[in-house]
Amino acid sequence: MSRNIIIYGAMDVACEMVNFAQSIGYPISNLKLQKELYFAQGYYLQAHGTPLFAEEISTWKYGPVVEKVYDWFQRYGSTFISPTYEYLDLKWMSNDFEYVRFNPAILNTITMSQDPWINAKESVKKIIDKQLIRDYFQKR
Repeated sequence: MSRNIIIYGAMDVACEMVNFAQSIGYPISNLKLQKELYFAQGYYLQAHGTPLFAEEISTWKYGPVVEKVYDWFQRYGSTFISPTYEYLDLKWMSNDFEYVRFNPAILNTITMSQDPWINAKESVKKIIDKQLIRDYFQKR
């Protein structure tokens, strides 16, 4: 039996996250969005065994970053990102988007204390391996 595997683009997921956060009264900044992408990737890997999005997550000074998404939303600086046009209808998001209520400083502390971040930060490439994310979230 073949299984349909869908891997979204990180921009699609990010736009949906921005819209969802806004719709429940928790608008997010680019800094916070980057942490949310990390958690979404982890939860999705844990639940489905495949990545939610194909793009790599890098280790930057203030936590995990999907560079393509960061670059697109950097025009907002540290302010909240305006809702974007609808990309996807990610039904699972409302269940796995528990960190939306946390402030970015707490999200930084959480992500930067987890094994995938620590291992990647010490590596030469500074990329958080998807397998490490999946393994970590499966143990939680």
